[in-house]
Amino acid sequence: GTERKEEAKMKLREETERKDLEEKVRTLNSRLSFLLNKLQSDEESKVVHRDETKKLEEQLQSKVKQCEDLQRKIKDDEEKNREIVQEIHEKQEELNESKIKLDALQRVVDEHKEDSKLLNSRKSKDDRENKDPECRIAGGRLRFFVESKPTLGLVAI
Repeated sequence: GTERKEEAKMKLREETERKDLEEKVRTLNSRLSFLLNKLQSDEESKVVHRDETKKLEEQLQSKVKQCEDLQRKIKDDEEKNREIVQEIHEKQEELNESKIKLDALQRVVDEHKEDSKLLNSRKSKDDRENKDPECRIAGGRLRFFVESKPTLGLVAI
């Protein structure tokens, strides 16, 4: 009887151990399944992250190229502006020189006007004073003749 009891205890122990081992296998299978799912999810996440990184790098390259193009345009525009400013300075200098010339010409014209007025007033005064017959015969103008006298080297009028 004791052999059978021991055999029954042993079977019972084996059955309990088998059940415990099966439970451990199920637990390990479930953990393994969870870890495999997590690994797959992490791999998918890495692929998505890599794709996003690649897209961002492409966008960055595009923006860098745009920046370089804009910087080149700014540099060209700055050079054009420098040329325009230089042209403006040159034109301003020409304008200033022209103003100076205009002022000088205006002074000459004003002087001529004054001279002309003086000449006209003298002429009318002379016309009034020279009403004698000889003046009328000469057309209102008196003529002077120059004679050279060799004896003294002087000129007589």
